[in-house]
Amino acid sequence: MAAGAPKVDAAYKDAVNKASLDVRDLINKENCIPMLIRLAFNDALTYDAPTNTSGANGSIRIKKELTHEGNKGLQHAVDLLKPIKEKYPNLTYADFFQLAGMLAVEAAGGPVIPFTPGRKDSWSFPPPGRLPDPTDATSHLRAVAERLGLPLRQFVALMGAHKLGRWWRDVQPPYFHQFYAPGPLKFDNVYFKDLVSGKLPKDGYLLGDVEFRQIIETYAEDEAIFTADYVVAHEALSLLGTKLPPAREVAAAAAAAAASADGQSLQLPAGAQAAIGVAAVVIGAVVIGGWYWRRRRRLQGSAA
Repeated sequence: MAAGAPKVDAAYKDAVNKASLDVRDLINKENCIPMLIRLAFNDALTYDAPTNTSGANGSIRIKKELTHEGNKGLQHAVDLLKPIKEKYPNLTYADFFQLAGMLAVEAAGGPVIPFTPGRKDSWSFPPPGRLPDPTDATSHLRAVAERLGLPLRQFVALMGAHKLGRWWRDVQPPYFHQFYAPGPLKFDNVYFKDLVSGKLPKDGYLLGDVEFRQIIETYAEDEAIFTADYVVAHEALSLLGTKLPPAREVAAAAAAAAASADGQSLQLPAGAQAAIGVAAVVIGAVVIGGWYWRRRRRLQGSAA
């Protein structure tokens, strides 16, 4: 059962921006970057394109879904975010969880992921087994990408968050502690470099698939390409199960509207016209807030 779409008005946009600041403060105080990323990912990775069910709908807050095998350790993430969410009751869990995951990537030195508000909350949770299984078969991963409706390249780009999200720490601790060296949480392409160099034997089977290998080697060799692809992939993941348009469609629609000289109605992408003035304002405020936040952290570091 899904709730109605939130009314993304000025009050809602204000809640998004204030919640962003609170999440950034939380990240400064708690070692929660990995779990916030996993929370956002695992909420969205339940999407089933053939039936158009689940996805980024906030259902991961429900106890029964949190008990699924792949969600080990995420109850703590929900608990950490709860006081912030309670301050902004008009903000949906679906929006809030995805926003928190994007801010966690940014906090690790990663790119700004475009955020478009308007996700619906759901009280229906998916059946177990929709999260990617740590198996030794690329056929399984292809099937997951197909179920999600994501191109394989985007799916592989998302795998680059493995190191940052520390996926194995809660699901398979022995493997994590054996092959993932402790160190600062930093967004980079090291996961792919480690794969190519043979440092991650559990994931080495990926290199036996020609298409996987080509993408992995590209990302291992060029961090800029990986980062650019990751931004698109993460945004696409955050929109699974919604009717919200990607930010690039919103920007294109806004540009088309601005360029219209005769003032007549334009044929814009589905949902894009409604998003003009909503996503653009929120994205801009979140990005600006992020700039001030990163500057403050640098100043704090230099003063220490």
